[in-house]
Amino acid sequence: MPEVFADHMVLQRNQKVNVFGKASPDEKVSVEFAGQRVTARADKQGKWIIQLLPMKASAQGRKLLVKGENTLVFEDVLVGEVWHANGQSNMAWPLKAMRGLAKPYLDKADELNIRFYNRQRQLSPKPVYNEKQLEISKNKKLYVGGWEIGSKQTAPNFSAVAYIFAQAMYRELNVPIGILHTAAGGSPTEAFISHDTLMANKRTAALVRGWPYSKECSTPQAKNNFKNVLKPGEKIKFGQFEYHHPWEPSILFDLGVAPLIPYTIHGAIWYQGETNQKNPDLHNLLFPMMINDWRQHWGLGDFPFYYVQLPSVDRPTWPLFRDGQRLTLKKMKNIGMAVTIDTGDSRNKKNVHPADKMEVGERLAYLAIQNNFKGNKVQATGPLIQSARVDGKLVQLHFNYAQGLKSVDGEPLRYFELAGADGQYQAAEATIKGGRIHLKSKVKAPKSVRYGWLPFPDPRPNLVNTLGHAASPFEIEITD
Repeated sequence: MPEVFADHMVLQRNQKVNVFGKASPDEKVSVEFAGQRVTARADKQGKWIIQLLPMKASAQGRKLLVKGENTLVFEDVLVGEVWHANGQSNMAWPLKAMRGLAKPYLDKADELNIRFYNRQRQLSPKPVYNEKQLEISKNKKLYVGGWEIGSKQTAPNFSAVAYIFAQAMYRELNVPIGILHTAAGGSPTEAFISHDTLMANKRTAALVRGWPYSKECSTPQAKNNFKNVLKPGEKIKFGQFEYHHPWEPSILFDLGVAPLIPYTIHGAIWYQGETNQKNPDLHNLLFPMMINDWRQHWGLGDFPFYYVQLPSVDRPTWPLFRDGQRLTLKKMKNIGMAVTIDTGDSRNKKNVHPADKMEVGERLAYLAIQNNFKGNKVQATGPLIQSARVDGKLVQLHFNYAQGLKSVDGEPLRYFELAGADGQYQAAEATIKGGRIHLKSKVKAPKSVRYGWLPFPDPRPNLVNTLGHAASPFEIEITD
């Protein structure tokens, strides 16, 4: 059976639970758990899948038995909320790297029923690969790790964002939380998309065929890892090269995501984009492609998918990249975005790995709680621009999630700008009236408006809603 089936696993509550594996062709297989016994036969290729009926959450550790020609017994199996956590280094960033900031979460780790299927990448993308690393690369043994019970001893090695998300979910729901974590540092979006899906689009197919030399390749440095096996002047021929890189197209889908499918999950959380930020236009294609790809392969419908808009870091393309992330909300169903423009390393504006992940994990949890669990009246996210229109001599902005609009620091609202037909932006004075923002400036006949359009705004943008959640940066056209 797939490695995700193991002692201490968490099964998804209130949904049919997929249990699956391989056996001899036509072999009879049965699964027993929590008073249920369901049987099936393996197909001609030996594949089988059984669905357990929906179950209520349970913190009681029970045995799950799989019987065929032999018997597998999985101990201490719980039922609760199961979420997949993925992305690159800011999702992989461990709780222990938060140092003193992690203490409030670690202090509670022994008390809370949180478990991680904690898969860690064992092949670094940085050095020239030695013999051992080349062997890992050749055999595609990228991940190690399995199910772990959250505790003061184990939690420091868990994803900080995912663990803070899990604690917030546990506080609200009081049911076991299981996190399937397979994030990998430095990884591009295209590494998480299946090969067939990438090849079905002309632009992304060209990226695949030309990797890592394509003009749109976001990780051209990957070729440097193979200097010990490439002859002078020799190039990697993708699909024919015997070694594999943790950044190559589809690799993290094949080795990190696909092995989980179709393990029943409630939804997914995602923190990635730093590697793709130099090409926002391509990412605007890749990101919704990836979400659809996962949903289609998992076969669970349009499951919830919540992601992090990139925080404040001094990289020139980040304003445009962030706006692409915002616009993804208009393209897809059942997704949400945690705004983090008000976070980042205030001491080092170029630090792409801010140590404090508290707001990120908590805001992802707010999204999940508000959108998926009835009766929990939590405003889901920060204000999101809805429209801008001319109102006499003013421009009036309408927002969603705008309850209690205010300046978080009591200072005048910062970073609103208007531009005329020439596209030259000038600062605008912003005031809050009746749950809307009114702008005025010296620009005659304004045609577009933007907010927070800086890589690393200092001081931070200060428009928030009643929960103190920051408004997303944006750029939109103004209607008459």
